[in-house]
Amino acid sequence: MLTSTFHGDPRTEWLIEHGQSFVTFGRPWGIDDMTDPLHLWVDVDGRSGLREATDHFLARGLRRIGYLGWPAGSGTGDDRRAGWLEAMQEAHAVDDATLATLEEASEDGVTFGAEAMRTLAGRADVEAVVCASDSLALGALTATRGRIPVIGYDDTPVAASLGFSSVRQPLEEVAAGVLELLTGAHGGRVRSAVDDPRHRLVTPQLVVRDGGTLLGPR
Repeated sequence: MLTSTFHGDPRTEWLIEHGQSFVTFGRPWGIDDMTDPLHLWVDVDGRSGLREATDHFLARGLRRIGYLGWPAGSGTGDDRRAGWLEAMQEAHAVDDATLATLEEASEDGVTFGAEAMRTLAGRADVEAVVCASDSLALGALTATRGRIPVIGYDDTPVAASLGFSSVRQPLEEVAAGVLELLTGAHGGRVRSAVDDPRHRLVTPQLVVRDGGTLLGPR
């Protein structure tokens, strides 16, 4: 099993060329994300997760919902950003010019997240923020001292201990999907006579918490 797939990943190309059995946790970014017949994979639907997070804030009547993510080119990050963007566009939450001001990209990490949040808040009147990771979310909470509601991604122990909302990846379901592809009908290889799906796209879950205020008063 391989993890952390990326655009042009040479590992998967080598394994395919040499007929080796493998399954990846992550899609074959940049090839044919959903239907590549030569690549067995399991992934979490980050687009769905960040869309649900954004819809949660929209349902509360918030409109200027910002996004903190990673620089473009990360398959996983681009997928999560797409969920935020789709929700905002379909809800007609703000006009296009305003929407363009509501996102900021940075490297992953609490310090980078705090800096990105300060940049975002200095440019736009943000009412809430969804983030590509819990590290960025913690940075956003640090920068705003909990005055703006934040949703992270990964539902790490940090999110649980500080009480802020986050998107949880169902890792047990991911592991089960990987094992099915490795040991089931496919046996880790693409077999044309097998009708069983070659891919598993797992839906994450939004875990809503009311906290995130331990970093300071509102």
